Amino acid sequence: MAPPGHVYAVDIAENLVEHMAETMGIGRYHTTLGGERSPRLEAVYLMDAYHNFAYPAEMLAGIKRAMRPGGELLPIEYERIPGVTSHGRLAMLRAGKEVLVPNSSKPVSSS
Repeated sequence: MAPPGHVYAVDIAENLVEHMAETMGIGRYHTTLGGERSPRLEAVYLMDAYHNFAYPAEMLAGIKRAMRPGGELLPIEYERIPGVTSHGRLAMLRAGKEVLVPNSSKPVSSS
């Protein structure tokens, strides 16, 4: 992250926001409880979150609205590998890499 950039860690679970606040430090890092109002973002990093979206299309549309033009969506999710990934994890994962990131060598752009 180049100066004067800021990192906003957002979650909908208050206990996770508190945990992030305790472990992230201070300065350009900020934690916030997710809601209707968030800052315009240059990049959104989703770590192990997509499979929890009850309404993935609506959630991704909301994330896109929160992003600045040209912003990047960086989803990190468990990979579904039949025969390797546990049956329970396979069942909870909504989509594979081919759906989340059609060209997995590039981040998804909001433009």
